[in-house]
Amino acid sequence: MKITCVLAYLYPQQRLTISRCTIAPGVQIIRLSGRIERLILSCSKQWKLHEEFGVTHAILVDEESYLAALKKRLALEGSSLPNDTSVESQAIARQAILSLVLSSRIGFTFRDAVWSFEIEDRNSRKPYVPSGWVNGPLYAMSQTMGWALLRNTGDLQFDSRKARAICSALDRYFRSGIWWVDRISMALGYFWEALCTPFSQQSFLGLTNTLESLLSTKPIEITHTLAERIAVLIGKNQADRIQTYDRFKSLYNIRLQRQRSVECAKPLNSL
Repeated sequence: MKITCVLAYLYPQQRLTISRCTIAPGVQIIRLSGRIERLILSCSKQWKLHEEFGVTHAILVDEESYLAALKKRLALEGSSLPNDTSVESQAIARQAILSLVLSSRIGFTFRDAVWSFEIEDRNSRKPYVPSGWVNGPLYAMSQTMGWALLRNTGDLQFDSRKARAICSALDRYFRSGIWWVDRISMALGYFWEALCTPFSQQSFLGLTNTLESLLSTKPIEITHTLAERIAVLIGKNQADRIQTYDRFKSLYNIRLQRQRSVECAKPLNSL
C-alpha cells in the first residue's frame, strides 16, 4: 500500500485542537507526533524538504482508498477515471488547505512536495517505509492576507464537519484524473494567488478578480453588478445591504483607479 505525504505548517496552533482528521475519503490531516514525526524528521535530514518552515502537520493520502472512492463518485456522475490515473497529491494538499482556510481561518506554509511511503504491514511497529520524494515550490499565506483573515476571529475553532463539507464541494476542481473548469475554478485560482503573493497590491487585485469570476455575468456595469450581488449575499438587512453596496463600490473604485494609472504609465511604443 502506498501513502503519500505533504508537510505543512498550520497556525494558529490553539485553533487546531485535532490530532487526526479525515477530510476526504483517503485523505487525512494529522498533527506530527510519535513514530511518524520521528521518521519524517529523520528522513528530512537527507531529503531537506522543509528547511524554510517549521512543520506541524502532514496531509496523508492513501492512494488506494482515494482512487477507490473517486471511482465511486465519478460513477455517480456517469463518468470514469482514465486508465493509469496517478494520484495528484499536491493538488489534494491544496484542496485540503483551502478547506481549512475557508472553514476555520487557518494560516499555512507548505512545500508543494510529495513524500512516498510503503506500508507492508499496518500492525508493524514501523509501518511507514520511505520510498522516494518529489520536490516542489514553497507556498505561504502572505502577511497581508494572514492579517486580514486571521484577525478578529475570537475563539473560532477548527470545525471538522464544515471543513469536510467544503473539501467535498471543491472535489471536482482538484481531484486526480478528471478536472472541472468553470467560473469557480477561475475564482479558486485567483484566490490562491491572492493568498500566497507577497505583494499586497496583487492580493487586492486577486480578490477583486475572484469576485468578478464568481459574480460578474456581463461586460458592462461591473462595479454596480458586483456591489449589488455582494450586498444581497452578505447583507443582514436593508440598511446593512446599502452600506455593503457603498463600501464595495468604494473599494472597487480603487482597483479601477489603479488600473487606469497603470495604463496611462505605459510607454508610447507599447500602445
